[in-house]
Amino acid sequence: MRKLRFKNLNDAVKELKVLNKAKDYKIVGKWTYYQILDHCSADIEGSILGYKRKVPWLFRKFFGPSVLKKILKNGFIPARQRYPAILKKREKANERSALNRILKAIKNFKKYNGPMFDDPFYGCMNKEQYEKLHAYHLAHHLGFVEPNY
Repeated sequence: MRKLRFKNLNDAVKELKVLNKAKDYKIVGKWTYYQILDHCSADIEGSILGYKRKVPWLFRKFFGPSVLKKILKNGFIPARQRYPAILKKREKANERSALNRILKAIKNFKKYNGPMFDDPFYGCMNKEQYEKLHAYHLAHHLGFVEPNY
């Protein structure tokens, strides 16, 4: 697994473009590249459009904010971080459309100036906190993608 660190979404876009130029890649985690892009896209979109998934109130109220505080302080999401209700079996789909979706989600997030939706796990955040979290989230998941050049 690669230990990626992104300060912002611009760093994430640069890495996505690098991965797009790779001849091939190896996934060292449980998800496919498509699933990684799909999952991260849904989180970015959810912060400005609303989330579809729900997390128990106790997690969101007590556990999530303390985890968020630690993530924002450290500047990354630990490789073995686990979250409730996010378990999928491996599935493949169109990676090109998933890449386009995440680039569009990032662009829309950066242009967005309205109220942010509460994260289903971490709770209330402002746009600056969300940008950091989205960047750290992408670094976390893209670290499981090892490109071959």
